[in-house]
Amino acid sequence: TYTSFATGALAGVGYWVTAFPQDTIKSIIQTDHAGKYRGMWHCGTELVKEHGWKRLYRGFSLGIYRGIPGAACTFTTHALVFK
Repeated sequence: TYTSFATGALAGVGYWVTAFPQDTIKSIIQTDHAGKYRGMWHCGTELVKEHGWKRLYRGFSLGIYRGIPGAACTFTTHALVFK
C-alpha cells in the first residue's frame, strides 16, 4: 500500500510537471475577454516572450501540493480495488 501511495505521488508529480503549462495557457485563454490570444500556441509564445518560461509555471507549488495527494490516493484506491 505504501508503494502504491508513493508511486501515485510520483505519477502526480510527473503529470503536473508536463501538464501545468498547458493548464496555465488554457486558464489565461478562458479569461481573455479582450481577445488578445488567437490560440494555445500564440498564447504560450506570447507569455514566454513577455514574461519568460517561469510564467508558465506560476502557481505550480499550489498545484503540486493539491495534485500529489490526489494522485497518490487515486492510485492507491485503484490498486486496492483491483487487488
